[in-house]
Amino acid sequence: MISIKDIIVKKFGATSLMSINRIKTIANQIKKSSISNKKLVIVVSAMGSETNNLIDLVNSISKQPAPRELDMLLSTGEQKSIALLTVALNSIGLKAKSFNSHQSRILTNNLHNNARILEINTKEIINALNENYVCVIAGFQGLTSTGDITTLGRGGSDTTAVALSAALDAKICEIYTDVDGVYTTDPNIHSDAKIIEKISYEEMLELSKLGAQVLHPRAVEIASKFSIPLVVKSSFEDGKGTIIREKEKNMEKFNVKGITVDHNIIYFSIEKLPKDPNICYQLINEINKKDISIDMVIQNLKNSEFNDLSFTVSKDHFNQVKKICATFLNQYASSLLQYSSLFSKISIVGIGINNHPEVLADFFQCIASLGLNIECLTTSQMKISCLMNKDFSEKAITALHDLFFSTHLNSKNTAI
Repeated sequence: MISIKDIIVKKFGATSLMSINRIKTIANQIKKSSISNKKLVIVVSAMGSETNNLIDLVNSISKQPAPRELDMLLSTGEQKSIALLTVALNSIGLKAKSFNSHQSRILTNNLHNNARILEINTKEIINALNENYVCVIAGFQGLTSTGDITTLGRGGSDTTAVALSAALDAKICEIYTDVDGVYTTDPNIHSDAKIIEKISYEEMLELSKLGAQVLHPRAVEIASKFSIPLVVKSSFEDGKGTIIREKEKNMEKFNVKGITVDHNIIYFSIEKLPKDPNICYQLINEINKKDISIDMVIQNLKNSEFNDLSFTVSKDHFNQVKKICATFLNQYASSLLQYSSLFSKISIVGIGINNHPEVLADFFQCIASLGLNIECLTTSQMKISCLMNKDFSEKAITALHDLFFSTHLNSKNTAI
């Protein structure tokens, strides 16, 4: 097996590359890093709003483009970035070489627009590193076994960077973005939000799944599986950022780690499903076949004949799920399908949260004191999540953050 010690993978997102001046700045940052770290692999996203512009462009022709052709188009955004950044690196005297999906050999399954990485053949990248090149890799894209270009879905460049880190046995993976770390909540909502200096893979994965948009859940999952240390840093200013790694061994010490809000959800409700467990399974299985994640599933016994089923999905999958449900329910005349985008999901995250009933009690008390109603609530060992009217979500986030990150509550909940 070909290997090189002390490889560092750095990923730069869309905001880091939003202009030629920004690309030049990033090139200079990379050059400084190359002095002490000679083996650098750089993963880049498309520039600024390039991906959205490409989507708008294809939508002006068709609202439902063929997934294969959409991937063919979207992949050009990252190819533009790798070429420009490589030229910028060469212009300041640094040997650099760009790699698109064919050249980096990132092999995926055949699911266009949301492909999964199967394996990475790193031979060409290793060869370039041995020749002292900085390797600049197109994120967000891969290649099927038949040679078709695929894209990895939202946050795909994060996934590319971490997957490459695992395949190359990198020392660390640094994610550069427009924020200087992971915060206890969205600093745009609460000015007192604090940077989290260290966080476990499990906690970061939960925060990511529940709406924190700093890292994509798939990237955190791969990092955890291969024990790749992740660092989230700002590409605009110096700072330590947030490090994500194995959890610390602190016996039964407990902390609420963060609070998230997710506005990007649709709440589906199906009334009067015949009381047959196979029906719910069959419907959810049809949705899962499209690789769509379902969250906050609630099944209620309506009466002796019927059940009600409710669940949430990402807005990105609204049309697909609506179509699947409508088609499936055609065989059940009694059933009524409803959906709403009026809710937001608010979550608090911490390892072992379900073992501390006082946290749930404080959560309910805080929401009640605001005079707000909760549509539904779920708990696990990592989280408490609720749905509420999105118009009041920021009010709830502010109150919950004040509560769970006050000196009094943390002293009560961290030394049990």
